[in-house]
Amino acid sequence: MTNNLLKYKFLSCLDVGANTGQFAQMLLEELPSIRIVSIEPNPNCIKFLKKHVNEYYMCGLGNKEEKLKLLTPANKRKSKAASFFLHGNQTGIDDVIETEVDVFVGDTLFKDDQFDLIKIDTQGYEYFVIDGAKELIKRSNYVLIEYQTKLTNKNAPESIESVKLLEKLGFRITDLIHVNDSNHVAKFDSVHLDILFEKRDTHNYDCLDKFKKYFKDIQ
Repeated sequence: MTNNLLKYKFLSCLDVGANTGQFAQMLLEELPSIRIVSIEPNPNCIKFLKKHVNEYYMCGLGNKEEKLKLLTPANKRKSKAASFFLHGNQTGIDDVIETEVDVFVGDTLFKDDQFDLIKIDTQGYEYFVIDGAKELIKRSNYVLIEYQTKLTNKNAPESIESVKLLEKLGFRITDLIHVNDSNHVAKFDSVHLDILFEKRDTHNYDCLDKFKKYFKDIQ
């Protein structure tokens, strides 16, 4: 994924859904001077995240300040599948750990800050992160989000709603950075796309190739 991003020469990144710092580590290996601020609500990830970044917040971001239950797979407590929505193969009884975490509003937490890139990978919660960070996003140049072609998180907003919200903020699709069609997501008849948005007037549909059908509702 990182190689596709390096051509954009980011100076700073807000990493929302940082997990144990995998994304930050990849960026720092090629862009050692980049400033990275990480957001991660899973307490099981923080001691690993601290090895990669100096600036981090153990919280979630959303469109209102509240406390929410983070649902983490019981057998993999550092899993990137941790979410505020149940995963499609979870019942919520025996196979998840519930942890109450703080959720803050991006526009409040970073009211005086600015980032070249805002990366949002929150397992179905992307819409709420964007909705609470409209002004922060307007001050950025790029936004990278995970798009689920078919939802793998129960009761989450459709990913296309996040795209429509980014459109209203002046952002359009500029690059397809990564395609996750692993067996884990394929069993839900889904593909997860990491899509880069840029301040521009039109979408770059060419980069979507065989996935264009999922974006027929946008202009």
